[in-house]
Amino acid sequence: MAESNLVQLAQRGDADAIAQLMNTSLRAIGVRARAARQGGDLHVLLEANQVLPPQSCIEFLRSGMMRLGVALSSAVIYSRVEGQAAPAWVQRVNLLPLALANPFVLAPDARLEANSGFRLLSWGRGRLFDLLLLSMPLWLVLCSGYIWSKYLASSDVASRAPVASLNRAGMTIAPPDRRLELQRVISGGIAPQSIIQAGNQFFVANGAASHSLTVYNPAFQVVKTLSAKIALSDAGFAAFPGQQQGVPVAAAADSDGQSVWVANERMDGAGFRAPTDDCNPSQNQSPSFLYRIPTQTLSVSQVVQVGTAPRAIATSRGLVLASNWCSWDVSVVDTQKNQEVRRIQVGPYPRGIAVDAKSETAYVAVMGADRIAAIALKDFSVRWLRDVGRSPRYLVFDPAGKYLYVSLGEGYVAKLDVATQTVVSRVATGNAPRSLAISSDGASLYVVNYHSNTVSKIRTEDMAVVQTQTVNAAPIGVAYDATTRRVWVACASGSILVFTD
Repeated sequence: MAESNLVQLAQRGDADAIAQLMNTSLRAIGVRARAARQGGDLHVLLEANQVLPPQSCIEFLRSGMMRLGVALSSAVIYSRVEGQAAPAWVQRVNLLPLALANPFVLAPDARLEANSGFRLLSWGRGRLFDLLLLSMPLWLVLCSGYIWSKYLASSDVASRAPVASLNRAGMTIAPPDRRLELQRVISGGIAPQSIIQAGNQFFVANGAASHSLTVYNPAFQVVKTLSAKIALSDAGFAAFPGQQQGVPVAAAADSDGQSVWVANERMDGAGFRAPTDDCNPSQNQSPSFLYRIPTQTLSVSQVVQVGTAPRAIATSRGLVLASNWCSWDVSVVDTQKNQEVRRIQVGPYPRGIAVDAKSETAYVAVMGADRIAAIALKDFSVRWLRDVGRSPRYLVFDPAGKYLYVSLGEGYVAKLDVATQTVVSRVATGNAPRSLAISSDGASLYVVNYHSNTVSKIRTEDMAVVQTQTVNAAPIGVAYDATTRRVWVACASGSILVFTD
C-alpha cells in the first residue's frame, strides 16, 4: 500500500493501518503491535520476548497518536510476553487530539510496501529510546475481556489470568503530584542486603561481605557499625563453642521502637555449614540465630536460635516471626522469654512477612509454592491465599490495612484485597522486583527492581507506574521516612541512594 494511503487510513482510525505504522518502527527493537477498534477505543497489543516498562509504552502510543491526529479519546494498551497467556499489565491512556502527520517515528520518505526497506528517523537518544532498548523487560499483554478474546488474542493462547479484574476502565495516566529527586548517595564499607527504619535511625544489614550492621541517622551520618561476631557459648548455647560470625540479611523493629531484631541467614564458624538456595528440611542444615539490639545501646543483648536460613523477619506485640528459607517454616519467638516457642510449617522457601494493623494475622510469602500463608497469631492456624502470582517475595500493607501489596518473581507487583483474598490489580515494574515500601498516606508504593537497577514509584489508587528512577547496581532494599518524605534505596553493590518525594 502506498505511504499516503496508509497514513490516510491511519488518520481515519483504521486499526490495521495504525498497527502497520507502529510495526515499521517497533520491529527494529523486537516488538510487535496489533490493534483493534471497539466501543470508541483503540485497543493495542504490544508483544515481545520480555516485558517493557509501561510508562515507555504509554509515551510511545500517546505521542504517536497525538501526531497522527486521530479523533479518539482513549486507548487501551495490553502488554504480553510471547507464548504467555497471563497478562503483564493493562493500561487505559487518555489521548489528546493534535492534528499532525504520521507520528510513529517514520522517515518522511519511508516505503511501507510489503518487504520493502525503510529508514527510521533518529531517536536522538531520548528517554523513550533508552528505556525501550536498555530496560531488561520487554512487552506483552493480554486482556480478560471481549476485545482481547475476539480481536487480539492468538487462537493458540487462551486467556487464563488469575487476576480478579484487569479491566481498568476510566484509568488515566496523570503526572504524579511529586517526583523522586536524588538528595544523597551514601557509600563506604557497606554491602546492603536490606534497610529498615527504627525510630529516627536506619539499620542496614550488610550480609556476608562484612558480617555487620550499619546504623545511620537522618543526617546521613554513621551512628555505629555493629559487628555480627559473637561467641554463642557465652550466650547460653554450649553446643557451639568458639567464635561465630552472623550473616545479617534482614531486620525489624519492635512496635515500641525500643529494639531491633536481626535475622542472620547463617552463622559462619566452627560447627556450621552454609546452606544453599535449593536447600530443603531433609538435609539437616545448621540452625541460625536472631539478635536483639536495643536502639539505645546498639549492642546485642539477646540471641535466639531459630530455623535454618531466616531471610525475613517481622514483629507483632511481643512476638517475632522469622521465615526460614531452608527449613521451610516460620519461627515464632516470645520476646518476654527471648526464645522460640513454636515452628509453623508453610512449605518451600518462605520469604517476606507482613502483619496486619490489629496484630491478628501474619502473612508469609511462600516463594516455592506460589501462595501466601495467613497465620492467625491467636492460635497459629494457617489458611492460604492462592493464585497470587508466581514466586511472591515481599509483602507490605497499606496504612488502612485493606490492601496487601506483593512483589512477584515474574516481574510484577500485585495488589490484593485482604477481605476478598483476591488480586484486584497488578503492574509490571522491572526485572526482579524485590523490597517494597509505602508512603504514610498510602498513596505511593516504592519497589526496587534488582536486575533492572531501578526504583519504581507506583500510584496505588490505580496501580500505575508514575516514575522509574535509575539507581546503582543491585537495588535490594527500600525504606520510607514519613517525617522527611525521603525514600532510602539500598543497593547490594555498596551504596544507599536517598531521594526526596
